[in-house]
Amino acid sequence: MRTKIYLLERYEYYGFDKAEKENIEKCYILGYYDLKKELEKGIETCNRHGIKKDEIRVVPYTVNIRKGQKNIYILTYEYSLLNKNEEFIDYEYIFAPKRSRRKCVQMKKKLKRIKKYSYSDKKIYVSKSTEGYWISKYCLNKLYSVVDKY
Repeated sequence: MRTKIYLLERYEYYGFDKAEKENIEKCYILGYYDLKKELEKGIETCNRHGIKKDEIRVVPYTVNIRKGQKNIYILTYEYSLLNKNEEFIDYEYIFAPKRSRRKCVQMKKKLKRIKKYSYSDKKIYVSKSTEGYWISKYCLNKLYSVVDKY
């Protein structure tokens, strides 16, 4: 069943990367929602904890999920590069939610065929995977920590 899911995230915008042709921003997932009422409660809680309205973003997705499904899965790709000044530049890509871990694995296989998301000796993978990919499970309609500052 196609369902509208909303990502509630805290973010900071730093500019535009001309080389990669994408925004430079830090995003922190606060939760995923399929119920508007719960999303609104999550936003209110963020505001009460000092997160300003311009620091919150709601991103809609349309996802095929089963009726009554309580969890969704997110594929993330992360790596670092060492620049000329020997400074680390971090890259993180969080992809659209999927209904199952298997769907994330299928997406990963497709992404690995694209140069930007494929293995490279120049990339430093310091996270949870030797390839830079990992899958996270999120409970729908649950607000994750608003206290942590990235």
